[in-house]
Amino acid sequence: MSWSVTGRKPVTKAKKPPCYTALVPENSGGKRERKKQETRRSLLLAAAKLIDEKGFADTTVQEIASEADVSERTFFRYFPYKEDLLLQDLIRYFGGIENSLRRQPVEMEPIHALHRAIDESITHIPENLLGRLLPDSAMTDAHVAARLVTLFTTLESSIASILDDRLQAVDPTMSAVTRKRYARLLAFCALGASRAALISFREENHVTQGAKLDMQMILNEAFSLLMSGCIISLSDFHPKVDN
Repeated sequence: MSWSVTGRKPVTKAKKPPCYTALVPENSGGKRERKKQETRRSLLLAAAKLIDEKGFADTTVQEIASEADVSERTFFRYFPYKEDLLLQDLIRYFGGIENSLRRQPVEMEPIHALHRAIDESITHIPENLLGRLLPDSAMTDAHVAARLVTLFTTLESSIASILDDRLQAVDPTMSAVTRKRYARLLAFCALGASRAALISFREENHVTQGAKLDMQMILNEAFSLLMSGCIISLSDFHPKVDN
């Protein structure tokens, strides 16, 4: 199936959210927040119904909004892009990482804070999300793939910004150039390690029998290698077995 963004209304004036926490529903029990969550759910249900009937490419934003009894403008307040309907689990996971990282003690080493934030968030990942992070998954349509790249790039920038603020609070004497460079490198490496762990978890659970592999174990292994500088020999990683 060739997916496209048919029917997506361009959003030229809307500002993109600076981070994914803006797209993650809050746990507030207020009337206004409940109404927002109901609207979001209605849009997702309407989209699921229409996409099941017509396919993603032939389902327009206008049709989804009409089915949910809201305006197109309302749709774009909840989903900046039509592809985001398919990537809600991923967006929530990314928002969880950001929220968790902000909660970590500022005196904690940045790499440990990132490890804990990702570890806390990864426990809430739905099973179907793991498939969406694989390059050979069903989500390889050009438009969806491009959106995935944007999502990961935005997350990297957001995490780097949070780390930059943490570093400035811990050591105000560090130059802005050094601080930003370190924060960006750390964010990219840590998120790369977590994505590698997710892919390994998904692939290895396809070939193993019996109990599933432990996601936390794979993630911890990835971060252990990252924090050690990944300086290991092939024999350490894949020891030979004596005959």
